[in-house]
Amino acid sequence: MAVTVKRNVAGLVMVFVGAAVVQLATSNTYLRYVKPGMRWMLLAAGLILIA
Repeated sequence: MAVTVKRNVAGLVMVFVGAAVVQLATSNTYLRYVKPGMRWMLLAAGLILIA
């Protein structure tokens, strides 16, 4: 069963996920999930999702 998602909804979800990733990367919470050296990659990925 396939669900079609409108582009607006998909774009909004990507912005929310990007904002969550940036918020995690700017605090120390990201250390629960990745190594300390990957902070800049998380920030870049989050900003790409937001843009």
